[in-house]
Amino acid sequence: MSNFWGLCQRSHFKKFGIRNNRIFVYIFILKKLIKDREVWMNFLIILQKIIKKYQFVKLSNLGFPSNWEDLLSM
Repeated sequence: MSNFWGLCQRSHFKKFGIRNNRIFVYIFILKKLIKDREVWMNFLIILQKIIKKYQFVKLSNLGFPSNWEDLLSM
């Protein structure tokens, strides 16, 4: 559980340019908590499909940085 709180530290997100009061930060934390790469990549594929389907949603309002795919694929 201490790992979770370490992930939630504001400074941890700052280095990636992530605002910690938007939905993207929670997705980023999930990436760090899900250790199974295959499970994570399946989630990421589904997320990409949802984003493509709802292109009218402004991702920056949800806290997604311009390099969100890179951050979630690392």
